[in-house]
Amino acid sequence: MDALPEPAAVISGGSENPKISEILLLAEQLDEVDVVVAIGGGSVIDAAKGILAYVALGRDSAPLMRHLRDGEALPAYLDVKPLISVPTTSGSGSEVTRWGTIWGDDQIKYSVNDPALYPSDSILDPKLCVTMPKILSIGSNWAPYLANI
Repeated sequence: MDALPEPAAVISGGSENPKISEILLLAEQLDEVDVVVAIGGGSVIDAAKGILAYVALGRDSAPLMRHLRDGEALPAYLDVKPLISVPTTSGSGSEVTRWGTIWGDDQIKYSVNDPALYPSDSILDPKLCVTMPKILSIGSNWAPYLANI
């Protein structure tokens, strides 16, 4: 870490299930960058995908909303900055997919997806997972089996 330059921006404060309104607000914290590194669980990586799509759309929410609500494809010209995903939890798979779950403020679940949203790289470090609560580290699908652990 000491060899790396200072980040151009650090975005934090998103919720467990990112909402569209949060994505738009968090994107305002993103200055011009060469690459985005998302460190966190699936929600963090999903939020990064939403932010990157919104920024690539020139911060125009109309095509993003048509994509989320109507399933309209994102424009072919979409120039998304590279995303490096560093998951700290297990189970979402967001670190290796082109999809990101984003919730509407009306509690409707949407998916941002485009081939340009595949992370360019993923760094899997199991040490990051063991710093999280056991239920997150193992994956929520295993919750029924954790009672005796």
